[in-house]
Amino acid sequence: MAPHARLAIYKACWRDGCDSNDIATFMEQAIADGVDIISISLTSEDVPFHESLSAIAAFGVTEKGVFVSAAAGNDGPDVHTQSNTAPWITTIEQHHLSTEILRGTSIFKGDGKLQGPFPLVYVSASNSSKRCLDGSLDPNVVKGKIVLWDKLLYVSNGGADEVARAGGAGVILANGELLGAEQLLTSPNSLPAISVSFSAGEKIKSYINSRLNNVTATMRLPGLIIVGNATPAPTVASFSSRGPSEAYPSVLKPDIVAPGRFILAAGVGGAAIYELRSGTSMACPHISGIAALIKAIHPTWSPAAIRSALMTFSYTVDNQGKAIKDSVTMEAADSFDMGAGHVDPRAALDPGLVYNMAPQDYIDFLCSLNYTRRQISLLTKDPVSCPKSNLEAADLNYPSFSIVFKPGNNSIKVSRRS
Repeated sequence: MAPHARLAIYKACWRDGCDSNDIATFMEQAIADGVDIISISLTSEDVPFHESLSAIAAFGVTEKGVFVSAAAGNDGPDVHTQSNTAPWITTIEQHHLSTEILRGTSIFKGDGKLQGPFPLVYVSASNSSKRCLDGSLDPNVVKGKIVLWDKLLYVSNGGADEVARAGGAGVILANGELLGAEQLLTSPNSLPAISVSFSAGEKIKSYINSRLNNVTATMRLPGLIIVGNATPAPTVASFSSRGPSEAYPSVLKPDIVAPGRFILAAGVGGAAIYELRSGTSMACPHISGIAALIKAIHPTWSPAAIRSALMTFSYTVDNQGKAIKDSVTMEAADSFDMGAGHVDPRAALDPGLVYNMAPQDYIDFLCSLNYTRRQISLLTKDPVSCPKSNLEAADLNYPSFSIVFKPGNNSIKVSRRS
């Protein structure tokens, strides 16, 4: 996300887990080292803030103007599984891209230019068409389309020439079930072509059959990508923890969604230099990196202003222009699933409007929760006094709203200021 950022790495976890004292110690050391952003891919218990060493340490970090990004947890899709609920921490969910990588082989060089998207069809109307014999394809069926064929060994190029004769844009050659089913073999072809295994071919057929219409594919070097505009993406990952917080329902969490599925990450303790990892621990550093970019452009912005830019200019629609869905129900995700929406880095760099907060705003929020002065002092490390006026927790100048109605009260007035 921020390739020119300088990294400071701190160890707070060991074989038997992560101790809160170690987490607090590393945050204190990070402040002494002059960091601007702290990324914590760890969860914490949903307990009162003054009882959480992580929340206490994060408060002190925020007072120093340092942005803290933390993972929401991977205990979804159940509700009330949200972690890191403190409003001075930016809490991250992860999304899941509805994509599966199927590998094939090709020796078609082409000109390297992007081709497509084209309609994708599977032709299996007759035995002759399956065998890819001369004249077996109807141009009206395949012209301008990418064609999926069942490849037979006695057809030297798998039938690509016949697809070309009929005006096809490209061909996917799928192995037969009994003829080297999972071997990846290829041969010279007269148009863009890729050979895939029998199992991969079956998956592509299933994909085509499940959508019926509007299935597309794009061919480009070094391979072919099935696009399919009927597949919604992104979706909220099934195992991402959900809100609301049972301890603090007046703070709407999570805050935002970021990529967290099959992320290429540095490996440790094994033979692999890089690994594909999934979870909110992978989504968290995406937001941390974007926060670093915002901080570079707006060096005087507070952590609250950075979080506001990330949240208020996120997006809530998928690649089909419809509401982002929960991957469990495939219904529209709500605020307890994805917070404000999916991060939009470019928009967050120049939001035009932010909701800012100072440390005193968090103190006022704690006062509204009827925290004692001693309990608040555990967070602030200094004596505090609460305002005499009545405060509502929902009046915290947060970029989102979560209102808890009291018995007998069916209306409440809250405010925000830019």
